[in-house]
Amino acid sequence: MAVKLSKLAQTFNEEIIMKKILYFSILTFFLLLNHSNLVGQNLYTSSNRLIHVLEAKSSKSGNISFYSYTDGYTALSFAFSDERFSILRNTIHVDFALTDHITFALSPTLYKDLNGNKGESENFPIDNVLISAKYGSLELSKNFSVGFLGSILVPATDRHNVYGQMYSGGGTELGLNVLSSYYFDQFFPNESLSIHFNIGYYMFNDKDQDISNNSREFLVPESSSAINYGLGFKYPLDLFEETGFDILLEYWGQMFMQEPPVIAYSREDISFVTGAIKITPGSLFSFSISGDLLITGDDDKTDYSIGSRYSVRSLPSASYPDYKIALGLQFNFNAEEQVPTLQQSATWPVVNQSEINLEQLFSDDQNADEKIEEIKRRRLQIEKNLQQLRQLLKENNSVPVQESE
Repeated sequence: MAVKLSKLAQTFNEEIIMKKILYFSILTFFLLLNHSNLVGQNLYTSSNRLIHVLEAKSSKSGNISFYSYTDGYTALSFAFSDERFSILRNTIHVDFALTDHITFALSPTLYKDLNGNKGESENFPIDNVLISAKYGSLELSKNFSVGFLGSILVPATDRHNVYGQMYSGGGTELGLNVLSSYYFDQFFPNESLSIHFNIGYYMFNDKDQDISNNSREFLVPESSSAINYGLGFKYPLDLFEETGFDILLEYWGQMFMQEPPVIAYSREDISFVTGAIKITPGSLFSFSISGDLLITGDDDKTDYSIGSRYSVRSLPSASYPDYKIALGLQFNFNAEEQVPTLQQSATWPVVNQSEINLEQLFSDDQNADEKIEEIKRRRLQIEKNLQQLRQLLKENNSVPVQESE
């Protein structure tokens, strides 16, 4: 009887995996069907990120993550006139964690929609494909981790010099980033303040690429390059039971080492401040609302006297929108997740937490009162994790579970 129940539980595990893959495929297909408002920026990966800044840690092996990021802009200078100018765009990212340290990401730029009352109406179908590989979760200490991210951007269109997004010259672009993360609570890193810093070098490989917007050719004389950077803070708030609520703050940007040609849009050194809230109702998905505010880069360096010959024309807010409002939606699937069987004890993993090392609580020189307060604080955190474990049990209550003795 026990063998039959074990086989039944194993079949149920396989059904869970197949259902997750099916849900993931349906979701991907649905968003691709709605690609009439899609475009992308180089946001690299779906998992373990704030908004534009990445965490150094990687997902657990077998984790699949899907992220949709939609942002919009309307020129405020036209708010009280008959003229209008707006941009709506979206980027998607799909991750797969090959191991606990290695994650691969695919990020196609599908579409961008630019509209205005003066006849500006441009749609850009499949623009480029960004392929990334991340090697992360390298612990230098209990609180501090580092990681590395390499990326290759492959162009998929002949139109490259586009207003309102970061410069891309039509070459096969290469990037390498160093990621670092510091968590103030080593036992429960996702429930404490954390700081994240990214810095990287980006090669556009755009020499001899044509960035003209009409039939008159303009070839890039020198290959462009830039430094990308980002500093982010994540502060979780315990506002709702069994629901994560994070406050995010970022400062990020790009500095050119070798500037693009004078007719290029977006040849300024830019920086943004981003504020966001991220809500995680459960382990399956989360959503975020964010706003980007342009800090530097509103000094338009594009030469329109030359650019006009190549249909490069002046548009609102220099080469970049001076603000953006964005909505992010993330789905997580773990194909290796198993439910307990009769041969397994009901030992459930702590959701999205690092291993808890209680012995280290007493390794420091603390007096008795400090130790008692520390234990009380840990107890509250453990109780919160037990609520997460109970939720997992509810979600998998159709399979018999052998209780631990």
